[in-house]
Amino acid sequence: MTEVLEQNKIAGAVLDVFEKEPLPKDHPFWTTPNLLMTFHTSAPSLPEDIAKLFIENYKLFNEGKPLMYQVDFERGY
Repeated sequence: MTEVLEQNKIAGAVLDVFEKEPLPKDHPFWTTPNLLMTFHTSAPSLPEDIAKLFIENYKLFNEGKPLMYQVDFERGY
């Protein structure tokens, strides 16, 4: 995967699930250009569910409180 992205054989990729999670910090996916990794969000998402979450996080953000469902970069996901 990294090779085809680095050589621009494909424009980009989005990956969601990996054999080993979280990925090791030295895994090449972390630095591969045009590669996006999600945190198990490839399931269908309904707009009304996403809107509710966005609104709640917006309120929390404005109140200076921690947001829900943040990516934990220390843990790698």
